[in-house]
Formats: sequence, C-alpha cells, structure tokens
Amino acid sequence: MEKNDFLEDDYLNNSRTNSLASDSLDRFQLDLTSPNEENIESQRISQSQSQLLEESLNTTQIKSPIRSNSNNNRSNSHPVNLQLRSLLQKRESELQNSLHRIAELERSRDSLSSEVQKLVSQVTLRNEEALNYRKLEKDFQDLNLRYNVILELVGEKDEEIENLKSDIQEMRSVYRS
Repeated sequence: MEKNDFLEDDYLNNSRTNSLASDSLDRFQLDLTSPNEENIESQRISQSQSQLLEESLNTTQIKSPIRSNSNNNRSNSHPVNLQLRSLLQKRESELQNSLHRIAELERSRDSLSSEVQKLVSQVTLRNEEALNYRKLEKDFQDLNLRYNVILELVGEKDEEIENLKSDIQEMRSVYRS
C-alpha cells in the first residue's frame, strides 16, 4: 500500500509539473520582434525559464506515472509535453535569431557611432573654417573699401598733377611768347 501511495504522490508531482509547464507555456507567448532593452532582458529570462522547463520535462519523462489506471492521464500529459517541447524549440530558435539580430544591430550601431563622431568632427572643422572665412571676407571688404578710397585719392592727386602740369605748360607758353 505504501508503494502505491508513493506512486500516487509521484504522479501528483508530475501532474503539478505539467500544470506548471502549461502555465509557463502561457507566459512564453511574448512578443520577441523588437530588440529593445526590455525584450533583451525578457529573452534572457525566457532562456533561463526555457532551460528550467526543459529540465522539468526531462524529469517528467524519467519518472513514470502510476501504471495502472493512468493511461488516460498519461495520454493527456504527453501531448502537452510535445506541445511544450515544440514551443520551447520555437522560442529557443526565436531567441537565437533575436540575439543574432541584436549582435548585428550592436555592430551596426558601433559603426554608425564612429561615423557620426567623424562627421561631427568634420562639421566642427567646417564651422571653424566658415567662421574664419567670414572674418577673411570682412577683412577683404575693409581692404577693398580702403583700396577704393586710396584709388580715389590717387586719382584726385593725378588730376591735380595734370592740372598743374597744364598750368605750367600754359605759363611757359605765355612766358615764351
């Protein structure tokens, strides 16, 4: 009688494990499509839960339920085990794909980050050059203005000199005549 009680207890433990596995099945139906930090953490937790679930399924298979009058219960738990294994394999595959995608995205992010740093340094350099260009352009305009003023003054002086030369020529011609 004690052996039968032990087998019944063992069967009840297996039934609890299967019901826990069913509950875990409901919890495993997560959306693993977007790789953000929450999903990464969820995936890591899911991976550890999937390992625990697989271990519990393995122990469920090792322990055999009560052999007499348990064929119905056994046939009911077996599809659940298969369904859980299938879901577990699917989730592990999705997890591996997601982790691979995350690694690719991290490499891409690092590459883009270094490119952004290069572009920022180029923009900073271009801004400094633009500032220098504006300063040089202002200096050029000031010099051009000074040049035009000087040119005007030189033109006036040349005109004065020409007038004086023509006056001198007139005086010489008047004086010689």
